[in-house]
Amino acid sequence: MSEEHWLQLHEELLQLLQAEGLQEVLDQKEYHLLEEGDEVLCAIAERAWSQLQAGTSEGGVGCKRLYAATQLCLAISKGKRAEASGDQELAREALRCADMAQIVGGTVDLSCETADRLVHWLQEQGHLPLKCAASDGDRLNDDIRQVSLPDIKLESTIIREFDLSPEDFKTKYFKTDTPVVLKGRAAGWPAYEKWAKASFWVQTVGPRTFPIELDNSATAESLVEEPMTMQEFVQSYLQTDDAGKSSANKVAYLAQHDIFDRIPVLLDDVAVPEECLRCGGVEKANCWIGTAGTITPLHFDTYDNLLCQIVGYKYVKLFSREQTPYLYCESGKDFSSTRAQRNISAVDVENPDVAKFPEMAKAVGYDVVLSPGDVLFIPQRYWHYVRSLSPSVSVNFWF
Repeated sequence: MSEEHWLQLHEELLQLLQAEGLQEVLDQKEYHLLEEGDEVLCAIAERAWSQLQAGTSEGGVGCKRLYAATQLCLAISKGKRAEASGDQELAREALRCADMAQIVGGTVDLSCETADRLVHWLQEQGHLPLKCAASDGDRLNDDIRQVSLPDIKLESTIIREFDLSPEDFKTKYFKTDTPVVLKGRAAGWPAYEKWAKASFWVQTVGPRTFPIELDNSATAESLVEEPMTMQEFVQSYLQTDDAGKSSANKVAYLAQHDIFDRIPVLLDDVAVPEECLRCGGVEKANCWIGTAGTITPLHFDTYDNLLCQIVGYKYVKLFSREQTPYLYCESGKDFSSTRAQRNISAVDVENPDVAKFPEMAKAVGYDVVLSPGDVLFIPQRYWHYVRSLSPSVSVNFWF
């Protein structure tokens, strides 16, 4: 890293300290933080993290920027010392700091540059790629025979198309806002084979840290987010043994994360569907990785959506926008403030409280179970609920 970068970080950090009222951490002295070692930086980061976790009025955008800045300083400080000493554990600590700067503060060019440099150094030293333990199974997706399928009525199933051309998709489904399953549309992608292996994730992005949601359910209030490396995530939650059983009973989810921004090499394994390009172009791509039992509550998006199932199986229930009056999306005293945008339903779709939400019984929906390789078109403002039936990896394209 150049001296210019170090000085830039130092000035930014001092400004953030003053803005957040944390100047006392420096004991009113004009420290040059990057020369004072890690102790001061850790103290600042711990203070900012506590405020963010507590959700107090002291937290917010300023504290996120403060935390990210200190983590980035620690990453560079630890990284420089690791390269000089050959200490791989210190390099991993530095990499975690760089990742946390990205996770909390958003993708920053300098933090990406720092992380990439540390990964490159670990590779050069022979510390990467990581390997799965020999006794572990190398699979993520359960056998379909071991998946507990929901009860789906024939009249509620979504249309399935085989070998549909992009132009016919545009005419028959996109222009008419009609959901459709494009069977096997993603089966030819490299990800279809590679991403089903635990060893791929461990070896490709094993030491990188991600925000994992634990104990996911139909209510967002029950989520607990915990940073962990991909290796920990895969080997503790996603791997299945020879009997098809997962590593842990706990539900865990890496949901709608900017993994392609942080690990762009993954984009080599997927292809932007021609259907997106014919209908306006991609706005955003997201990746979803989780255990069986992960749930995305009933909601709608303002973009058209292609949900591509790469690994495992997912159950999806959809409702057209005409069903909105029955879906209890209004904000108010009876509902959580998370409903304020009016695009999230208060109803647990698979276990509705008919006494509290009697109108839900009138809603007419569509059901589908997505298999590996399937692509589901979800028109904009179409309500959708998603539950993973097995360990699962999905990619979606908003367009």
